[in-house]
Amino acid sequence: WLSIPRRECPGLDIHGKDGHLSVVAWINRSRTPSSHCEFIAGQWNESNQGRQYGLFLNVKVWGPGDRIFGHLSNCGGPSPGYKYCMDGPMGGTDIACDEWFVAGMSYDGQAGYAWLNGELDIPSGLNPYRIAGGLHDGGPHGSDFTVGAVDRSGEIGNFFSGRIAALAVYARALTPAEMHVLSCKGGAR
Repeated sequence: WLSIPRRECPGLDIHGKDGHLSVVAWINRSRTPSSHCEFIAGQWNESNQGRQYGLFLNVKVWGPGDRIFGHLSNCGGPSPGYKYCMDGPMGGTDIACDEWFVAGMSYDGQAGYAWLNGELDIPSGLNPYRIAGGLHDGGPHGSDFTVGAVDRSGEIGNFFSGRIAALAVYARALTPAEMHVLSCKGGAR
């Protein structure tokens, strides 16, 4: 896993009411002995309530795992009324192991979107996921940018199992056409 201190990556510290973004990753997921949340990339720290944004796989907060989940937080801590953050779009397609695909998430200030191979991956009611108010600003002590794992419960965990060929973060919500072009150029089809 990789960690870049917050102060060294100001361009990745996307937050506030104008904190629009897109995260795109070209990945090949491996089988794991047991099912667990897998973090791909973002500024997400559950240990110190420094949640901002994070691209995950296999988050089971709203149903089945093995799907793309774009976690978003406008408060930094758990979603009001829950033990954990529950906010973000969830894709509708189970992600196979040992195959290359392009996973993505975007946020336009009003809603989050989960993308699979350049297409909006729509299940009932969770993609797009409405969440207004912008993204949390953790300030100087907020979350670092991590790839392949995330700080949670006071330690690094939620390890991604597989290979990441490329990763891109944009400080705006890409259009559907742009997501499609990125997927085609990445060779995911």
